[in-house]
Formats: sequence, C-alpha cells, structure tokens
Amino acid sequence: MAAVRRLILALVVGLLCTARLSAQTPVPPTGTITGRVLDAATQQPVADVSVFVEGTRRGAVSGPDGTFTIGGVPSGSQTVRARRIGFSAPVQVVAVPNNGSVSVIFSLDRQAAVLQEVVTTGYGTQRRLAITGSVSTIDANQAKTAVPANVTNLIEGRATGVQITQNSGEPGAGAQILIRGGT
Repeated sequence: MAAVRRLILALVVGLLCTARLSAQTPVPPTGTITGRVLDAATQQPVADVSVFVEGTRRGAVSGPDGTFTIGGVPSGSQTVRARRIGFSAPVQVVAVPNNGSVSVIFSLDRQAAVLQEVVTTGYGTQRRLAITGSVSTIDANQAKTAVPANVTNLIEGRATGVQITQNSGEPGAGAQILIRGGT
C-alpha cells in the first residue's frame, strides 16, 4: 500500500514538472545590426566608437576599420546611437528583420567637447570641487616661459609643499622628492 502511494506521488510530481517545462515562454525573435563609422569630413573610418541600441543592453565598439556588429537585437524598429568624445552623437532608426541583418553607416562630425577638471589622488579620482585637501597646479604656460632641463626642475619652486633634493650634481642623476614632509 505504501509503495503504491509513493508511486502515485512520483507520477504526480513528474507530470507537474513536464507541464511546467512546456509552459516556458518562447524566445523573442532577434536580428543583427552591422555597420561602419566614418569621419564626415575625411570619410576615413573612426575606431573606438560606442554604438548601442537605445533601451537595451546591446552594443558594440567599432574596430580600427570602423566596422561593428551588434547581435541579439530584438526585431522591429530600433533606435541606434553612435558616441565618441570629440564627435557628434548621431541617431538612426532601423528596422531589424527577424533572424536577419541590417546595415547602418554613421557619419560623425567633429565637435569640441568641454571636459571637467579631474584630480587623481593616491586613493581614487574625484572632481576638483569635491576635494577637501590642498591641491597645487602647475600651469603649462609656466613651463613655456622658462625651459626646464627636466620635470624636477619644472616642479621645483612652483608646487606648494614640495621639496626637491638633488642626489648629486651629475647630469641625469636622480632626485629625492618630498611632498608635505617625510610622511
């Protein structure tokens, strides 16, 4: 009697498992977007451009020859954008066929980009406005007025809290640099 109950229980569990497997949702149809990124002025390929489908996690980076391929894109109308610093970010709407491929050519115009100042510290990177400590900046124009022999001569006397001691008077000899003391 107990063996019959176990057999019936095993059959019921087996039927429930197979019913659940057959109820899986079908995979939505997808396609592929291939293309090329060119400089609008020179018609030369542009490398390292991020090309992505808006609203999805699908994207690619253009190679040295400007080509890219994005796979697994949901079929239908999709908005594709190309981005790279120093260039415009054009957008194209493409119709991705089911299990097919569509080709896109992006023509990027050069565009000046305004970048914020970034300060690199020993424990991370942050914007200059968010720093609580002291920061010294050596302007590139200062280097043009007097031609320093090396980097240590450029820093010497221009950065607050920096002490430079030459190890010897020989050309190419090293230097000891202390920032705000020995610690």
